[in-house]
Amino acid sequence: LKKNIAKGTNGNISTSYTQAVHANVNLSANLNYRKGKWNWFGNAAARKSRQNTDGAINRFVNSNGIQKTFENKTVDEDQSQNGSFMAGADYYMDKKNSFGFIVKGNEYKSQLFTPGTTLIKTNGSTDSSLKTLNDINQKNSRYTYNLNYKYEDTMGVQFNIDADYISFKNNSNGLVTTDLLNNQNIKYGYTANDQDVLTDIKIYSVRTDFSKQLKKIQAKIETGLKFNSVQTTNDLQAFLWVNNEFKADTGRSNEFNYDETTYAGYASFNQKIKKWEYQLGLRAEQSVIKGKSVDLKNVQLNYPDTSYFNLFPTSFIRYTVNEKNSIGLSYGRRINRPSFQDLNPFEYIYDNYSRERGNPYLLPEFSNNFEISYSYKGALNVAFGHSRTNNLFQTITTQKGESTEATNFNIGKEYRYYVNASLGLPINKSWYSYINISPFYKKFEGVVPEGELNNEAFGMNWYTSQNFTLPKNYSLQLSSWGNIATEDAMGKTGWLGSVDMGAGKTLLKKKLDIRISVTDIFNTQRWRQEVDFGRVNYNYLRKWESRNFRLQLSWKLGKTNYNARNRELGAQDADGRIK
Repeated sequence: LKKNIAKGTNGNISTSYTQAVHANVNLSANLNYRKGKWNWFGNAAARKSRQNTDGAINRFVNSNGIQKTFENKTVDEDQSQNGSFMAGADYYMDKKNSFGFIVKGNEYKSQLFTPGTTLIKTNGSTDSSLKTLNDINQKNSRYTYNLNYKYEDTMGVQFNIDADYISFKNNSNGLVTTDLLNNQNIKYGYTANDQDVLTDIKIYSVRTDFSKQLKKIQAKIETGLKFNSVQTTNDLQAFLWVNNEFKADTGRSNEFNYDETTYAGYASFNQKIKKWEYQLGLRAEQSVIKGKSVDLKNVQLNYPDTSYFNLFPTSFIRYTVNEKNSIGLSYGRRINRPSFQDLNPFEYIYDNYSRERGNPYLLPEFSNNFEISYSYKGALNVAFGHSRTNNLFQTITTQKGESTEATNFNIGKEYRYYVNASLGLPINKSWYSYINISPFYKKFEGVVPEGELNNEAFGMNWYTSQNFTLPKNYSLQLSSWGNIATEDAMGKTGWLGSVDMGAGKTLLKKKLDIRISVTDIFNTQRWRQEVDFGRVNYNYLRKWESRNFRLQLSWKLGKTNYNARNRELGAQDADGRIK
């Protein structure tokens, strides 16, 4: 979070209009007011959007020598409205002590309407088809409350306390109706599934941080403690269409409660010795997890109550050769936890032959990362790195009869080697060029329900931008990004990329900023995937409204030059695990 600390009133108001096949509108405002010992700040934003996404998936199922093909085409018609706000204040009691609070809120509402058709072929001849309509209505709210105390003196001592509370509530209703058609396209049957999902997540967090500058030896020590508690309640009520009425689906309806408590502490030491700089750090975490589900038959499952302790060391060393050149070496161990919703053991139906299921047994993934880096004038930066991830989790599709089911699994290990090179260079007074290229090699080892993994692939990502400063406060930008075709654990992904262009002008003493842009000029953004692994064989294509035109206006209020202070909430990592 950023808070202005300039005296008086300042801020900005901005709006944008985006036109693709459909239109999207955004409006936002930021305001900061400081007088005496008080600093008040806030912002608000609203967004209304609509987008269609075309999808096509062809699945191939071989059963006892009979080749069946399922050719599915859909159109996601997505409409959403979103409103958010943030308000807070800081009270500077004296030069050393300050207190603050922040309140954030977000309300989201969407409707996803997906008509689709599926042709079912046997040995190349159509014998039946499905006409499916998937209607999902969703509402959610997220509110965050933060209290902060900060102490800072002239001797290099800083002490900070943050207390956070986050409340997230989601209500999703999904109705899937299907007409069954014969090879003459005549309806002979009908199925329907209705489901209501309620999710309630509460996050409590307290974090303390202490740092001390040791000026005599050009060093700094940092230490801190953190407590996180997450409580989730999830309820799925599922219904089947039987004898012209909806009846409870006792096999799918489920209530799942999940609690996670994490205790953490860290310490680090940083020092500069002539041309050398190094840092050593260690974070310790203890996590306690409990999960329980109960279905309509009152069958209770206690998912593995577990407790695990982990250490996460970090280190780096950097040598400054001269004013232009420096080299560095770093190591770090990290943890990546799954989203809370992915842990729900719920089954979500998309059509009669495809569904998705959560996995309460999903474990966090751990990675060890090594990197060697070189920098020339801060403009040319090159890094060579290697990472090894254990308990890697990915969404895996499995074949169950003629149906498919997508579930997140811990599939095993990933080994990755990469080069990351970037260059930012002023060509002349009005032209600044930037390019980033990152080739990589990755290898997967593990086991999934469809078989043993032993895949490897090369890939590369890139980004480049050319920025031009023109006379009379005009500006121009041309950019491009892309990912070449590569492979994941089970399948291949196609090339993905875009070319974008924008122009801007400032008016009225640079208070008014006008920008126009075109995204994905050549309409190349689309997702392509091919999987042929074990019994799973399909190809998948999705195309969204990526090419669009945008007009953006921004008006600065009050002072235009001010500093900003960043505040990182203690519950930020847990908040990021909410879908």
